[in-house]
Amino acid sequence: MLFGIFLGLGLLTACASPIHKAQTPLPELSIGVASFFQPTSDLELMAGYIPDKQGKIDHSALLRLDTDFRTALAQTSRSYRYLDPIPLREEQKAGRSERPGRSSALAHWLHIGKKAGVDLLIVPMVIDWHEREGGDAGVTTSAAVTTDMFLIDTRGQGNLLQRSFYREKQIGLANNILNITTFVKRGGRWVTAEELAQEAMQKAIQEFGL
Repeated sequence: MLFGIFLGLGLLTACASPIHKAQTPLPELSIGVASFFQPTSDLELMAGYIPDKQGKIDHSALLRLDTDFRTALAQTSRSYRYLDPIPLREEQKAGRSERPGRSSALAHWLHIGKKAGVDLLIVPMVIDWHEREGGDAGVTTSAAVTTDMFLIDTRGQGNLLQRSFYREKQIGLANNILNITTFVKRGGRWVTAEELAQEAMQKAIQEFGL
């Protein structure tokens, strides 16, 4: 009886959960990876928007995300060049950004990629960040993360090839029984914001065909 119940739950979960299909693997091109950063203005975005009550990530957490992403990318058997570009807002302050808006944001990253001499550039952004309040066994507030990652072709006139958007707030199993597969995958515990961001990285790697 119990087996039948869990089997049924598993089938329901399989039907309800989105499947992120892997893209066709990218050819062997030189790939640059920008550092994680958090845009604070819509002018720094290439898509989407900044939430009204944006949760801020501290500098040390950003550095950890860079390390986590390098570790994840190392499993792809590709070579990457890791960059530390000047954020667009710093160029705007210095008066070097000529075109306002999202065309300026894309132009900024194209310039970074061309200057680094790479064919493709991965730009990872943390849009919203809320740390877990509590521990593995129980929380008063669960972790919530929104990331946006972009794959840009910097050759020629340049082109935005792919976007990988991730938004997740962990929900307890009692509040959503259809979440059982994700619950088990996370070890049946409350995860941290950094662990949610690591899920976003794996999603991007799969969707970009890395």
